[in-house]
Parts: sequence; structure tokens; C-alpha cells
Amino acid sequence: MNIPARYEQRELHALDQEKCKQLVEESLKKLPWKEIGYLKDAYDYKTFGSMLTYGERIRIYVGKTEILVISECLFPAQFIDFGKNKKNVKSFFDIFEQAKAN
Repeated sequence: MNIPARYEQRELHALDQEKCKQLVEESLKKLPWKEIGYLKDAYDYKTFGSMLTYGERIRIYVGKTEILVISECLFPAQFIDFGKNKKNVKSFFDIFEQAKAN
């Protein structure tokens, strides 16, 4: 359970930035998230709600040397996330690492 209802994590990727973006896109296709759109510098996705939350917004920024993933609750007044944001970030990095290894 996190207060505020947000979690972010940075990871170094040691890849060419375009190759990294390609792997991010492949990874996102394997997750049950819906694309909201593409921000100037980020992939913008959301999860579907559950009994505990209204869903989360996930933004993924791909830099030259690192990836930043931010997950936060869609409902602004929600201040407890029941661990969902951390789980979203971990799910992304788990799938990304698998894609990177292949």
C-alpha cells in the first residue's frame, strides 16, 4: 500500500535508444493495458479498474541511457493504491527484461 497513490522506477537500459523504444513497444503489447495516446516524450497507457481502484495511468519515458516508468491512480482523490502502482511498474520491467534477453 503506497501513499500517495503513485510509484515510479528508473532503470538503465544500455541499448540504442531506438532499439529500446522498439522493445518497450513489444513489451506493452503483452500487457493488458490500453493506450491513451503518445505524449511528446512518453508512452501513455492505463489499466482497467477493479474493486479496489478506478485504474492506473502508466507513463513510460525512454531516454538515451534509462527508462522511467510512472504509475499513478486515475482517480485524483485516491491516496491509497493497495500496491497496484508498484505491481504495474514491476510487470512492465519483468516483460521488458524478457524482451531484452531474446
